[in-house]
Amino acid sequence: MKRQEELRKQAEKIEEETFKPWTNTTDSISTTTANIIDELELVEENAVGKLIEALEELWDKFLNSISSSVSDYLSMEHLGIILDKLNEKAQKDMTKLNRKFFAAFTEGEPNLIICSQSEILNTVLSVYNQGDTVSLPFSDEVLVCTNTTSFDMLEIFWRRSLFSRSHRIYCLVNADLLNYDVSDKSERALERFMQHPSTNDNKYRLVVICSSENEYKSRIVAFLAKYHKQQLPTDVQNIRNYLVKEFASQEEEIEILKACIVDHERCNVRVVKSWRAGVGKTLYKKRMVEKLLQCFPNMERKKPVDISVTLHDKMINTDDVMDVFIEETLAPSHKEPRIIHIDISHEVNNSSLCVVVLNL
Repeated sequence: MKRQEELRKQAEKIEEETFKPWTNTTDSISTTTANIIDELELVEENAVGKLIEALEELWDKFLNSISSSVSDYLSMEHLGIILDKLNEKAQKDMTKLNRKFFAAFTEGEPNLIICSQSEILNTVLSVYNQGDTVSLPFSDEVLVCTNTTSFDMLEIFWRRSLFSRSHRIYCLVNADLLNYDVSDKSERALERFMQHPSTNDNKYRLVVICSSENEYKSRIVAFLAKYHKQQLPTDVQNIRNYLVKEFASQEEEIEILKACIVDHERCNVRVVKSWRAGVGKTLYKKRMVEKLLQCFPNMERKKPVDISVTLHDKMINTDDVMDVFIEETLAPSHKEPRIIHIDISHEVNNSSLCVVVLNL
């Protein structure tokens, strides 16, 4: 055992030495190419052979130079190592998560649920609110469809859900909003994957949720009609308790720098809703910011204490929202309790809002 441990450490040391120059170099791909060209011995001769030799030499040196990473590019070997590490971490996370599937659902086949558009979000949460050890769905478990959802996104989701050997539950939401071409292609892809030999003995867990408003306009609903299940009971109070349990910080975590200290339930998320404007929602946020500053009066901040994201368009561009979050993201070593205010107007489409909520 001792000998094996020594060999493992030696292998790790060799690996570190091998890939060390990839991350420490300051050269970029442009400077590397310029240096290669400068080193070539080109002469002004009207000879095709000399030109071909020079191009071959340039190409060989270029391939050798990009075999290791430069400051603005990653080599394929380095990228492979990163993806391999991410896959190892994902596999460990999957083994820890063992969700309980609703008794009325069937493993190894799709489960279609049709409900009103207003109950979509509650239905999604009810799918995952089963058993004693529950957690909110991860972003890779739920795909919220819109009329801009591409076939590539659907195909990746089908592959992830049908060929996964984990105990996760995969949920396709608002499948009725897909445009005709995407819906047609995704239907054929799903049928092909379901007939694949590797899915015969795989007890995958797949739920497809559609709104009753578009029930008779969707190809997906027609295709999955034989897998139709009864609508889930959505107990609003039970769902609220589920969300509070997931969002609230434990007492032993309150001492950590967290903005939830200003919330009366110590929750990381708080929804303030009204049927009309000008009733004090923004003032409520302002009071929370003032209270947070009072809780940490001597903190040196690198970013503003509050971040405001205004959503007034009917359709929300998720990338724009994420760009704001990325711009305001702090370094992992620096921690500042902050309040993020997402101002959503009544004009925002519910399906578009679900995309943002389930991807935060």
